Amino acid sequence: MKIAIITFSDFNTNYGSMLQAFSLKNYLESIGNSVEFIRYREFNTDLNDGVPITVRMKNSIKKEALQIYAWLKKGDIEKTKYNFGQFVEKYLPHTELLTSSEEMKRKLKRYDCYICGSDQIWNFSCLGGFRKPYFLDFAPENALKISYAASMGEYVIDEKYKEEVSILLDRLDYISVREKESVDQISKLTKKEVVDVVDPVFLTSEKEWSKMIPNIDTNGEYGICYFVRRSKLGKRLIKEALKYYKIPIYNLSDNMIYINGTSTKYISAGPLEFVALIKNAKFAIGSSFHLAAIATIFNTPVLIAGMSSNRSRVCDLFSIVDNIDNYITEDIQIEDCIKRIADQNIVKSKLNEKIVLSKEYLDNALMTEKK
Repeated sequence: MKIAIITFSDFNTNYGSMLQAFSLKNYLESIGNSVEFIRYREFNTDLNDGVPITVRMKNSIKKEALQIYAWLKKGDIEKTKYNFGQFVEKYLPHTELLTSSEEMKRKLKRYDCYICGSDQIWNFSCLGGFRKPYFLDFAPENALKISYAASMGEYVIDEKYKEEVSILLDRLDYISVREKESVDQISKLTKKEVVDVVDPVFLTSEKEWSKMIPNIDTNGEYGICYFVRRSKLGKRLIKEALKYYKIPIYNLSDNMIYINGTSTKYISAGPLEFVALIKNAKFAIGSSFHLAAIATIFNTPVLIAGMSSNRSRVCDLFSIVDNIDNYITEDIQIEDCIKRIADQNIVKSKLNEKIVLSKEYLDNALMTEKK
């Protein structure tokens, strides 16, 4: 079967986006399909439309500050872009760049099945607006249409979009999401069954990941940190970990977030190097769901600094592996968390059961014959 996937797999240097796309492709190919990613980006015509002048000025100042910061860190940024670009070209076969549903309807008629997911493709705040292609609005009526582990994070669909979203959901043949909370929200907008499944990175086993990642000589024990945005709580966790374990902590954070006391030796690492560094780390600290996911695969102790944007998906994962105390909030005793993580066991029996069910769900969906 010829399958097209639309997800976040381009125009960013986010490890989670790349690895979930890579793992979904690998699984689909392992069961006999051919896969291509839809290279999609829709550009806003006027980001300042309706924005108050005071907010515009603040955003302008912030943009200029970021440009100066980027210039100062130009070497690391360019190396990161290169490593991610090489990964995309080698592992994520893709279409030409498409920028609208109309263009996609004309040019993407050659597939038997279309899949949207995973990552936060149904989080309109994250996307900068309502992006219909992430609901497969362009896919032909007679083609199989599946959402796999579509994610919304903490986003709640605005009332003004619900009717249109409902119509788009009803066009899908199978609907699955990543967070349990999303099941309730999406189920209210469609009569079709909505199930929660594992993130695509779990479709690749620990053994399979180990075969694909490179060997990295890190010269002794180390920890790693990975933040997708700045976190005062995260800095406190890092400071305490450095004091207690007295080993290097390699910083892999997005957007060149530099943290005092950490090493930037691997900050421009490619996606598979990221996995290798997590696998062999004594512990991992950060704010990313995919950091938690990859660490869980390799039984690497991980602490996640709680943020308003990561609660549902991280807590869903940690609850299923009896690890919920490793979602850290401001009121938790940080020193105790740091001391106990190195001796922690991750209970994966429930997770393994869910992985099996998720694969069965996807396998059964792909066997559906469309007329």
